[in-house]
Amino acid sequence: MSLEMEASIVYRQLAIEMEVLDLPGIAQWFRAQSEEEIVHCEKFIKHMTDRDAHPTFLATSAVKIKVAAALEARVQPAE
Repeated sequence: MSLEMEASIVYRQLAIEMEVLDLPGIAQWFRAQSEEEIVHCEKFIKHMTDRDAHPTFLATSAVKIKVAAALEARVQPAE
């Protein structure tokens, strides 16, 4: 659940970077990915609360992303 929220933040930051680079189409795609991750998170929360679990978010590190070109914005697999 926390991974989905972190992914949403990363995608949203990439959308901002694309807006700064005046690439609205790519920015919109990253915004849509960000929103999709929120939907995934909500599904996990519902699944857990339906089973009387009490989900909580883990702390995440600050996301620092800055790109100079669209090709730098590709999403890297987690290490």
